[in-house]
Amino acid sequence: MKWVLILVVVNQQGVVDVVEQQTYQDMVKCYQHKEFLLNSLGDPFNYQSICIPTDVKLKETPNG
Repeated sequence: MKWVLILVVVNQQGVVDVVEQQTYQDMVKCYQHKEFLLNSLGDPFNYQSICIPTDVKLKETPNG
C-alpha cells in the first residue's frame, strides 16, 4: 500500500486548492513529511495536510 501526502489550501477568495505533494511507501515517512511541511509553513491557517492510504495506481503529474 502507498500513502499520498495531500495539501489542502483555502485562499483569500475562498477557493480551495488540493495539491498532491508526494507518494510514500509507508505511513511513517508520509507522516514525517507531513509534520515537516506543516512546520515549514507555520501555524495552520487556511491550510491542512493529510496522508491518505491507497492501493490505486496514481496518474503521473507533470511535476513528478
